Amino acid sequence: MVPSLTERQDSQEDSGNENARAVMISTIKIKNGSLDLYDATVSRPPMRTMLEQIDGTIQDVASPASEKTRFELAGIVKGVRRDGQAKLNGWVGPGARDSSSQVALAAVDLVALQPYLIRKNEARVANGSLDLNLASEVRNHNLNGKGKVVLQDLEFAPSRGFFDTFMGLPRNAVISFLKDHNNAIAIDFTLNGNTANPNFSLNENLSTRIATAMAGQLGVDIKNVAEGLGTLGRKGMEGAGNVVEGVGSAVKRLFGGR
Repeated sequence: MVPSLTERQDSQEDSGNENARAVMISTIKIKNGSLDLYDATVSRPPMRTMLEQIDGTIQDVASPASEKTRFELAGIVKGVRRDGQAKLNGWVGPGARDSSSQVALAAVDLVALQPYLIRKNEARVANGSLDLNLASEVRNHNLNGKGKVVLQDLEFAPSRGFFDTFMGLPRNAVISFLKDHNNAIAIDFTLNGNTANPNFSLNENLSTRIATAMAGQLGVDIKNVAEGLGTLGRKGMEGAGNVVEGVGSAVKRLFGGR
């Protein structure tokens, strides 16, 4: 599309010459796009997740980065039993030290998400949907987020034993809770941490918070729940994080950056 921006610059520009070209793209638009995401972190062969009818806008993409880059994306998450919707909007500041984002998933198919939800030997999901709303703020790499997950119309495949679990929780306790609460589990959670710390893991943070909140609602002892968690977020968030990082790297390369 813009080959001059991808060509290698001379050594002076590569070494940080103050006269190096500055570029600003005011708007990038996506219309009716599609994305196939292959995630080898949860299964072999890699799990395939399909997103279709993607519409979006990315604004104020600059090199060198000088101001907030704003984004708004929406699309359809394809499922086995049903299709769900995904929306993402917010902004990222220079150097990604600061950001603000809102993520919303609506009626996403739980059957399709099973590799992210449960371990190999846990109870299988035969039907159900997931809603997620997450608002997060990052300031100087410090993350603060609040979110809510709702699991609805959850149905399991026939039990394989008395000790079947779902996301590390007893299958029977989950079923009993669903019967008494209109077949839905609503979980509020918070996230926090320093994203610049190499020991910080958003995946584990999210997984532990959700597991603990769910165990509290079900009246289940939370001891060792996190250890046995099949994780809603662990591998899935790693995959999503890699996608975001890859997009950022591609934009940098477009401008000849490192």
